[in-house]
Amino acid sequence: MSGRTSRKNGAILEIGIGIASCEINNYSFTVKGGWGFPLADLGSGSWLGLSCFQETLNVIDGIIFHSPLTQSILLEYNDANAIPIMAKSFTSTQYAKYAKNVIEHYKQSDRLASVLINAMAFHIESSLQMIFQKKPERVSLVCGLAQFVEPLLCKKTQVKLSKPFGSAASGALLLANIQLQ
Repeated sequence: MSGRTSRKNGAILEIGIGIASCEINNYSFTVKGGWGFPLADLGSGSWLGLSCFQETLNVIDGIIFHSPLTQSILLEYNDANAIPIMAKSFTSTQYAKYAKNVIEHYKQSDRLASVLINAMAFHIESSLQMIFQKKPERVSLVCGLAQFVEPLLCKKTQVKLSKPFGSAASGALLLANIQLQ
């Protein structure tokens, strides 16, 4: 787990290649999520990249209209048949690299990228609401997509979030210390 929260009662939601939470309550901790891609990790960078390819195939099948995002994918692969072949060998990290592509198109008001980013925010918002039910002292978003996602969340959610106390390394040391106690 990355980041750091208080020692007694807090939580982090890690949003990067994957997605998982760690809740600390009176020196014990619980990890939720982190089941791995593609079975889980809804709202993660890997999920966002995979969704981009899925929607590109939907364009090819005539289910949805093209957008600059899907056009960029087709331009990169030149042939729609290459996408399923490539998909069989891609790792979660490789899919997560395409999250940047989705974010870039979102910033340019691409309709499809907006739909995917809104779905990502929905999944993260849902995860946070489950964490908030336990009334932790602090909740922090950490990892690669945290800063991008936070402004997309509901204002009521944003005001409940705190900056992490420290780095990913300090958070890992805290968890190791808790396990040793």
